Amino acid sequence: MKVDFTLINPVNHCRKTLVDNLAILNLRAVSEAAGFSTHVIDFQRKFLEEEKTFSKEIYRWFSDEIKAIDSHVFGVSIMNASYIWGIMIAKIIKRAHPESVIIFGGPQITSLREMVFQDCPEVDFLSIFDGEETLPLLLEYIACGAQGDLPKNSISKTGDSGLCELIEYDINNLPELDYSNSYGMNVVNIEAGRGCPFNCYYCSSRVLLGQKARFLNVDKLLETSQRVYDCMAKTGTLSSINYNHDNFLASHKYFFEFAVKKYAMNYDFKYNCEGRIDTITPEIIGLLKATGCISVFVGLETGSQRIQRICRKNLNLKKVIPTVKSIISSGMRFETNFIIGFPEETYSEVLDTLALAQEVASTSFMSNVDFSYMSPEPLTDVAQGVNKEDYIIVKESQYYLDLLAAGIDPNSLSPLHFNHLYTVRNENYDILDVLARADTYFDLINHFKFATYLMIHRDGRSIEDIFEMCRDRDAFAVAESYTATLDQAGVYYAVSCFEIDRLAIVRREERAQDVLFYRYPVQKLYQLFIETMNISGFESVASTPTKIVVRSAK
Repeated sequence: MKVDFTLINPVNHCRKTLVDNLAILNLRAVSEAAGFSTHVIDFQRKFLEEEKTFSKEIYRWFSDEIKAIDSHVFGVSIMNASYIWGIMIAKIIKRAHPESVIIFGGPQITSLREMVFQDCPEVDFLSIFDGEETLPLLLEYIACGAQGDLPKNSISKTGDSGLCELIEYDINNLPELDYSNSYGMNVVNIEAGRGCPFNCYYCSSRVLLGQKARFLNVDKLLETSQRVYDCMAKTGTLSSINYNHDNFLASHKYFFEFAVKKYAMNYDFKYNCEGRIDTITPEIIGLLKATGCISVFVGLETGSQRIQRICRKNLNLKKVIPTVKSIISSGMRFETNFIIGFPEETYSEVLDTLALAQEVASTSFMSNVDFSYMSPEPLTDVAQGVNKEDYIIVKESQYYLDLLAAGIDPNSLSPLHFNHLYTVRNENYDILDVLARADTYFDLINHFKFATYLMIHRDGRSIEDIFEMCRDRDAFAVAESYTATLDQAGVYYAVSCFEIDRLAIVRREERAQDVLFYRYPVQKLYQLFIETMNISGFESVASTPTKIVVRSAK
């Protein structure tokens, strides 16, 4: 295939829901609007759709895809976790097309700038900050023989650069995007805006996108959302729109306009959004529910009020659980993330975070908690305070294991350029031990909620005790060892066994059985627990032998 320009989305290490890359959609739209025929190679999407794994064979796959394209210019959009793969792909491009021109862009490139040329000499140009304005001008510059002045926010490996400064691109100027490749997916990302007005010391958003919250015109957002949702419905997929914005609820004025117009136009699309929990008032919750929101994500980050102040998140933690309960009681899912490993954090404050995470998780089966480890992003305030020798590589991370499987030595990669492989040494506790146990702990409180409930509310176990149980074991092992301490003739033992068996089936574990036997009506009891999140009346339930036949357990 012969095209002017080929856009590439490298693989990364995320195994979550398959969604199209918005940056690629945007850049394709602006390059084609500027008159450049454009082809996309979305390696990450193909990796997930074709259920590929990381191995040394991945380079042959890259090479076959790239050789099939006759293109003079290649653009690679790069995040932190795809940086190493962008470098590998650039090397393959130059071998397959020696005369081609390679442009790197994306958040990681904006952070590293000229240092990219040291990591990857094959790259010819960088496009930094919002690429939608720079890329068409840079393509025109290359097409004209690279003569004259470089466009703004572009850098050449020869040392030349255009004026480099944050330009807050008006996304309302974007051409209409082609979402047709997304219609069979469960979720379609639509960009609602960029930028966040807050000042958290670990976040790179204000450096890369600016501190002013920008929004897509409400009418355009609503019309696009309904059109995409209708097209999704025609595929028979039960789907929703995911609004891509660091803080969709940052402006109540904007959200009120969104809510009023969505209701007035009788639009019926379902959507997910993100916001800060201290901007979610009872009125906002009511409007979210009324306008078809099905899930809200917020970053809580830490259960320590002291660390909230230090990292400048500044949430009032006393208001978290009432707000979470209000969101869930309105019928919406609640999702959140915590960070473990703040440099200033004590072990007691780690336990505070684990306690808040458990309290959130235990509010409902419609709440989900996750965590990430502190891995300072380039240019952030927290990164400026960390010495290079204080970085510690996390050898249990999926990122690390994937690189090993592909023949790359992760230990050779700089923590300043590949920071997601690393966390930060903590003088108050063993960070690697805490992270290893946290993996088990968060799986436990999310997926073994009945067992966790019994530990805390029946047995009176502390969060510290439960966290200690997570040492050198996965969540299944913790739940099984705890369940073994229960009266095997009792109702709690039966329901806890059912919870373990149920998840084994869902995850297609080897332990999953085709036929299950219990002393009690465990399905009804577990459903009751799901609905009420308590065990009131369980001990009075009569023993009723129950047989469950599982369809296709493995």
